[in-house]
Amino acid sequence: MSDYIRLAADYSSTGLWNEDGVNIDPPAELSATTLAVLKAWCQLYETNDDYLEDADRKTPHFDLAAFAEQGYQVARLIKQDLPGYEVWYFDEHKALTSQSYRWEYEFLITLEGNV
Repeated sequence: MSDYIRLAADYSSTGLWNEDGVNIDPPAELSATTLAVLKAWCQLYETNDDYLEDADRKTPHFDLAAFAEQGYQVARLIKQDLPGYEVWYFDEHKALTSQSYRWEYEFLITLEGNV
């Protein structure tokens, strides 16, 4: 098993990816709490239907900024459970609002904190 994990939401995924961009199952070392939070975060993303026309949406506007902040917290939990792993987080909100520089929306999670 690789010591790399990327957290990024996508439909029908675990939210976890390896360095080749392949969706992976959560590592066995993740705590039950982290697994539950990760699953809830992924399920929340499934409610995001902002890609649809307004008339076709089943839910109100998806709060991507709040979702991204929750994702950052999930990434921190993963890093706490897997301190020897390189844990990366893809912030979809920043990706949509940045000038498209990858370093602005995808970053390494550390135990000390991130900007």
